[in-house]
Amino acid sequence: MAQILPSISTLALVVGLSVALAWAFRRAGFRHGGMLAGLLVGILCGPTIAGRLMPETWTTVVLGATDARIELQAARSEFTAWRTAAASTGLEGKALAAASIERRTTIADLETRLAEETVAHARPWSVCLVAGATLLVLLSRIATRASSGRPGPAGLAAWASVLPGLTTLVALRLWGADPFSGQSLLIVACVSCGSWSISRRSNALLRRLRAGPLAWSGNRGAILVGGGWAVAAGVVGTPAWSVAVVALVPFLLPATIRPRLRKTAARLLESVVIPGIAALAVLRIEAMIETSIFLIVVLTIVAGDGRAFGWLIGLRFEGVPATGRRGGSWVVSMLASDASSTQLALASAGIALGGLGAAAGFALVASAAVVQALTPLRWWFARLDSSPTDGAEPETTD
Repeated sequence: MAQILPSISTLALVVGLSVALAWAFRRAGFRHGGMLAGLLVGILCGPTIAGRLMPETWTTVVLGATDARIELQAARSEFTAWRTAAASTGLEGKALAAASIERRTTIADLETRLAEETVAHARPWSVCLVAGATLLVLLSRIATRASSGRPGPAGLAAWASVLPGLTTLVALRLWGADPFSGQSLLIVACVSCGSWSISRRSNALLRRLRAGPLAWSGNRGAILVGGGWAVAAGVVGTPAWSVAVVALVPFLLPATIRPRLRKTAARLLESVVIPGIAALAVLRIEAMIETSIFLIVVLTIVAGDGRAFGWLIGLRFEGVPATGRRGGSWVVSMLASDASSTQLALASAGIALGGLGAAAGFALVASAAVVQALTPLRWWFARLDSSPTDGAEPETTD
């Protein structure tokens, strides 16, 4: 308990800072910066900034296992000094071998102890991330105005999820990763999964284009396909395949949600959950050393335009809705394919469960933040006057 309380206090502080920065963004007129606010706070409180300014304090509070780390460093230094001394004195034979084995055994035991204590110290962080990711998708489902929870059509869902997934696999191969490893398939699941929430304004535009039901049902099907990618990751050996459960849990909720509950969920999602989860997801990642600019750029493109192109092709095969305007299918594709909140949830769960490394996890969170921040551009490209009649309802972020 003495070790857990400081860790929980640190997590609460990080979430509080992310909520405050997200509020400041909204006050400044940047309503879709919640995820970006959390990303910035995570970098600030992580090893990139705080870890450099206060290395000892940061290591003790965030990483833990301070005593084991000090003892391991001392044992390694002693072993190095002993080998130098042994080489200079000409010590040979059984005495040298026995002493070397004894010191290596001590170091191995300390490494095991360090790993165990580090995992134990990080357990509150892991639990908060997985629970927060589940809460994120649940609130997204509650805040949505979808009239039906049924998935489909199958062709649209497949294109909306498989095309960005295959594009991601090609990009990972170019990055040098095994495209069929557990981590790669988890990345695909995060990028290709459909959206559990669509912002109020996007939803109004979709309804005006008479494409709302199609958008919602297509996203439901894409969520199932994204969960399938995660299950495939489990087949090849990653223990983090259970992120599929995070994506699929909202299917258990009823299709009809009370308006007041929907509004409360929307406010909580936008102001607290999204920035808090984004901050915790990158809290232990060194943004200047452990990340890949190539992967961030590629996943941002795939998570934005890649999803939209998948939707566009799927709409062509399934039949373009009668939008009554030229280029309506592309507008529907852009408005329906913003799944940044689902991507954040699955990426956070994958990071917490150890299925995603630092570079992949940071790239997924960063790309989701960029896609969310650029949501107004989707409305601008839609070129429609959207003044929803239910303007009192708070806008939910994707």
